[in-house]
Order: sequence, then C-alpha cells, then structure tokens
Amino acid sequence: MVKDQIKAMYTTLLNNHVQLLELIHEDSKGKELKNEEDFLKFFNQLANYLGSLRELIFSPEEIAEKDQLKNELMKSLKINVA
Repeated sequence: MVKDQIKAMYTTLLNNHVQLLELIHEDSKGKELKNEEDFLKFFNQLANYLGSLRELIFSPEEIAEKDQLKNELMKSLKINVA
C-alpha cells in the first residue's frame, strides 16, 4: 500500500515537472527573445523552477554539501559570481 502511494506521488511529481517544462518551453516559443533582458527573464524563471525542484529532491544537508563543493570548485577556478 505504501509502495503504491509513493509510486503515485512520484508519478504526480514527474507529470508536474514535465508540464512545467512544457509551459516554460511554450512561453519561450511564443516570444522572440531578442534582447538581453528577455533572455535574463527567461533564464531567471528557469533557474527559479530548477531551484525549487532541487529543494524537493535533496535534503537541506545535501544541498548545503553540494553548495559547499560548488563554491570550493568555483573558488579554485577563480570564477566570480555577482
């Protein structure tokens, strides 16, 4: 029973993920991203979505660990982020 509930939750999450990506894709197709502001707005929406998806998949501890590793790598590669 629990296995079926988890499978149903996973399926719902996956379907929602696909629908949201389709909406983002359709939104970008309907607009011609001609200038830098349009690109930034589109990628900001995508980054926000992926960030929220990340919070669903990983625990806060896993996110902190991944962020720490990312920051160390960026520092060693001398990549600055505004």
